[in-house]
Amino acid sequence: MEEDSLGKVKVGPGALYTAIKHLRKDELIEEIDGDNDRRRYYRLTKKGWRQLNSELKYYENVVKISKHRTAYEGLGWTGV
Repeated sequence: MEEDSLGKVKVGPGALYTAIKHLRKDELIEEIDGDNDRRRYYRLTKKGWRQLNSELKYYENVVKISKHRTAYEGLGWTGV
């Protein structure tokens, strides 16, 4: 996560394992076979993909609204 976020997101082991536990409990991810090492590998389930796409649409709308409001505020208009 740290690498993917260009160093902006750092997650400790406790937070990571807690998140994995909740994601598995909610059936959003599932463990898959990986290399024969100590690491565990996960992938999104169908339910997980639906949830991710729903969240992405939500954030796209938030960005769209924010840009719209910023454009109006730049013109001196408020209360849009």
